[in-house]
Amino acid sequence: MGRGFFSSFSSSRRKGYFGNLDNALASFNRMLDRNHQPPIIEFNRLLSSVVRMKKYETVVSLFKEMEFRGIKYNICTLSILINCFCFLHHVDYGFSVFGKTLKRGFKLDVVIFTTLIDGVCRIGKTEVAAGLLKEMGLVGCVPDVVTCNSLMHGYCSQGKIDKVRKIFHLMASKGLKPDVYSYSIFINGYCKVEKIDEAMELFDEMSHRGVVPNAVTYNTLIKALCQALRPWDAQVLFRKMCVCGLSPDILAYSTLLDGFCKQGNLDEMLVLFQEMQRRLVKPDLVVYTILINGMCKSRKVKEAKELLSRLIVEGFKPDVHTYTALVDGLCREGSLIEAQRLFRKMEEDGYMPGSCSYNVLLQGCLQHKDTSTVVQLIHEMADRGFYADAVTRTFLKDLLPGNDSPAIKQLLGLFEGHQGVKVK
Repeated sequence: MGRGFFSSFSSSRRKGYFGNLDNALASFNRMLDRNHQPPIIEFNRLLSSVVRMKKYETVVSLFKEMEFRGIKYNICTLSILINCFCFLHHVDYGFSVFGKTLKRGFKLDVVIFTTLIDGVCRIGKTEVAAGLLKEMGLVGCVPDVVTCNSLMHGYCSQGKIDKVRKIFHLMASKGLKPDVYSYSIFINGYCKVEKIDEAMELFDEMSHRGVVPNAVTYNTLIKALCQALRPWDAQVLFRKMCVCGLSPDILAYSTLLDGFCKQGNLDEMLVLFQEMQRRLVKPDLVVYTILINGMCKSRKVKEAKELLSRLIVEGFKPDVHTYTALVDGLCREGSLIEAQRLFRKMEEDGYMPGSCSYNVLLQGCLQHKDTSTVVQLIHEMADRGFYADAVTRTFLKDLLPGNDSPAIKQLLGLFEGHQGVKVK
């Protein structure tokens, strides 16, 4: 969300875009072999293109070759190099290059400061970034919106909403107009600390200030509202997003589907799923799994199994979440034998059941008083390093009060005996 140097540097210059690494390297070698050395801007465009391919180590190697050949670089070249070191998590090397700019007498500009600030924020060193922001003022370099966004994003990642707010208001004091990235970062910060109403107020402020929200802004709020069990409010935003001309992506649909799934609203889930198909948004495994989970919670196991068959036909392979959702549905309707068969198939297909999967099957067996299978599962879980959780233990005690049978006492003893085993 915090834009790095290359989201703005030469992003619209298609002339310097080479498509693939082989073409870029061939062009680099031709540039070196020319009788007359090309201007440094051509090298910078080529290096920027390689950065867009995320081949950061290659950029470092190309720079070393340029330096060996005596090609005179400029501050833009060094900014590119710093950016690569930051992406490679070698911020210390980035600072070395920063020092080189001073030794060579280059005038420090907002781009090189912003590149370094973004890099140190990316590894969580926000206080170092704040120090660089102060240093900018000391050398007469004025931060821009991208600089502030980088620092805001760093603070947001750490949940430091007060500092995000401070930088946001600092922009106004310096005559800078926050852009959609600024607002989206600030909104995300509020959502991270569960201040959804404040995030919504900020969203409304965007419209009043003429800043148009983008898909990231909407998706951030939709996710937060769904996590707060407010899927209907999320749907209002979802519809507004469509009205504003933004096409919801698979993330927006899956988030809203999951929100309604948590509230057991299968009807609304199916409406959304049909809309996805009309809009030609291809469902992925996550979407199918959420739908299967929603169907199973609504005791529509037959429909869930049909959907499982459909996703397999479409080339998807069910994962542990898909299997667990269907195991839960089968347990709810009392089909324990089929649930156990599917549970074992999960492992046969290469997906190791985890604590959640085991507890789903355990609770189904407990509900239908299949104590022998429960004993087997508890021993099996303990051998694998995890065990029945507190919910399952409580479920057993509440379900069978006053039962003094040896089998039940054995179960209770097993539960208590495995309390110290770490859940994986």
